[in-house]
Amino acid sequence: MHRLMQLVDNLQCSGAVYLCRPTCSKTLIDCLRSKASITVICSTENMGYGRAINILSQLAPKETTHLIISNADITIDSDFILRLTSELDKYGYADLLGPSITAPDGSPCYLCKRDPTLLALLIRFAHLDRLIPWARVYNTNYTMQYNSYNEPMECTYLSGCFMIARLSSFEEVGGFDERYFLYLEDADITRTLAKCGKAMYTPNLAVMHGWGRGPHKSLRLALINVHSYILYSFKWGFRLL
Repeated sequence: MHRLMQLVDNLQCSGAVYLCRPTCSKTLIDCLRSKASITVICSTENMGYGRAINILSQLAPKETTHLIISNADITIDSDFILRLTSELDKYGYADLLGPSITAPDGSPCYLCKRDPTLLALLIRFAHLDRLIPWARVYNTNYTMQYNSYNEPMECTYLSGCFMIARLSSFEEVGGFDERYFLYLEDADITRTLAKCGKAMYTPNLAVMHGWGRGPHKSLRLALINVHSYILYSFKWGFRLL
């Protein structure tokens, strides 16, 4: 809750809308409603990541120009949102931007990725990169670590844990594909938004990610991840390697 309220205070704007899941505490909802500029909508179901963001984007005030997509376990610095929107506006040809992402211990998270493949899914799920040298090389290439994360770069798959999009372009492509309940909706939206403009990574701004790694702890989430890959493959084409 502390992180969410930090984000609320950091926005420094009016007209914000928050969609709360059924599991949200009454304390959190009351805190959000105490802010005069915030509209709170309580959902009766966990509708999925992309669908929830689509609903929020449709409720945004008419003057809204940017859409911030963020997990709840993200920590940001003060004035971060204003600096983030300015950073995206520096890239007039880009419609999606992802910042540098670090783990709670300060280590970098290499979350710029190439288009998903079945091998990448298996390596990352089973942590084969920790056991097999060729899998380590493959994952290093998949996460674009042969590029410099200290320089801005174009990316084909930005992480949905935190990104910012131009709202007009997001609406033009129809937002997130709501068939994805969770996982790979970020790969899909990155590729879809490429119809309008580029997706960029910037090292000039950073967020900290709590990093839950759900699929490694839950069979249900692992199955959802596999289902999302099947959806993605039917839409964009199956890739083994």
